[in-house]
Amino acid sequence: MKKRKTVLTSEQANNKWQVAVRGLENLGLYDKADEIADLDPAAYVEGKGFEVQNPKSKTTNRCLQRKEQKNMPAKTRTELIAEVERLQDENETLTDTLDRIASLATDDSDEEDDDDDDE
Repeated sequence: MKKRKTVLTSEQANNKWQVAVRGLENLGLYDKADEIADLDPAAYVEGKGFEVQNPKSKTTNRCLQRKEQKNMPAKTRTELIAEVERLQDENETLTDTLDRIASLATDDSDEEDDDDDDE
């Protein structure tokens, strides 16, 4: 007797797919997580022995977002770390600039106060 496949909705398939990707990322298995992230959620769960009941249901906002994400070039962990470091450096530079501006503004107001005292 053949075992019946468990039937999932598209939403349940999507949830299982997201859990798998996050779990692999949490374990540091980024390459495997990227492989699964590139799969359609329905294809992922069907590969795991589930059946998707409504794989062609209405396109929702989440489906559109997922498709947009697939079209975006995936950044590696190294690229993301480099981008974070670049942004932190840029933030530090901007903070220094703001500090200098504040210092100049404070110096100008002190000079104006000194000029008022002379009169």
